[in-house]
Amino acid sequence: MWAYVPKEIMGNNFSDVTVTGCSLEAATYAVENWHYSEGLPSGKLIKIGIWEGQPQEFIGCIIFSRGASPWLGTPYDLQQNQLCELTRIAMRHDHKVPVTYVVAKALKMLKEKNRNIQLVFSFADPDQGHHGGVYQAGNWIYAGVTGTSPMYYINGKWTHNRTVASKMKNGSLRPDFYQWAKETNRTRMPPPKHRYLYPFNRKLRKKILEEQYDPNKPHAVEVSTSDTSSILDEGAGAIPAHRSTIATDNSVH
Repeated sequence: MWAYVPKEIMGNNFSDVTVTGCSLEAATYAVENWHYSEGLPSGKLIKIGIWEGQPQEFIGCIIFSRGASPWLGTPYDLQQNQLCELTRIAMRHDHKVPVTYVVAKALKMLKEKNRNIQLVFSFADPDQGHHGGVYQAGNWIYAGVTGTSPMYYINGKWTHNRTVASKMKNGSLRPDFYQWAKETNRTRMPPPKHRYLYPFNRKLRKKILEEQYDPNKPHAVEVSTSDTSSILDEGAGAIPAHRSTIATDNSVH
């Protein structure tokens, strides 16, 4: 397995940086304080923490999960247990280590602990000012944009339609919520997200690039730049955990 690291940081071993498994408590803290979603994804997670400096301080985490759709791997002839999604990069705004570096380390850990994984997805949300510079710098494949669905304004923030549907199902929203939201201008259509792919072998990379090419639509392209301007700086906060607090279960099921 290989993980691409840009040449401008290849020679730096970042000896004061530790990337390893972290506890649910640490991951929760990082996401709630340093990520715009303010919440963990549902389901089974791989939680990889990041510590920096001497003495070492907890500066964030990277989280992999199954992702929102069970059909993500269908175009690539992959089963659900052969792929996962990078769903959160939550780091303190004052971190010094490049995000591209820690993502490459996290990908390496993911593959070492889950040999069956062949492909990782991630999505950059223009609604949050993200275009995917971290993935471009890390040699991910750009695979166009996603579809989009309505969002609704609830309790001071915009909420995805699937969350609204879940809340209506469990009775925490009024049964006529959709109609009420439309009538009170609490609905909007967000822009589509940018989709990025990271295959773990060159054969699959070549297959993705060849099969997705279509001159009549946005297609998969290899991108590799030094642009890390979309580093996800979501705000600073206190240090919640020493790196000795390590999750024992780091496999995706």
